[in-house]
Amino acid sequence: MEFAEGTTTQPLADAFKSLLQSASPVVEFSEVATGERRRKSSDGSVEFADADPDQLALHQKALTLSKSENISYEAAVKRCL
Repeated sequence: MEFAEGTTTQPLADAFKSLLQSASPVVEFSEVATGERRRKSSDGSVEFADADPDQLALHQKALTLSKSENISYEAAVKRCL
């Protein structure tokens, strides 16, 4: 099979490949957070500026509890709720 546009022809597979290569990506796999929207804490972890303070406090409390009592993070969150 060939694809023809005007006087030029090319195999259908080549035309389809060139169409896909010239199209914009459907899914973007790159990082989208900018430097202004995140900040690094002193321990190297990243906190996003628009995160809910109550949720961050719950996360920190559950993380501390899971490490101190050697339980899973999920179990620690359930205890904190």
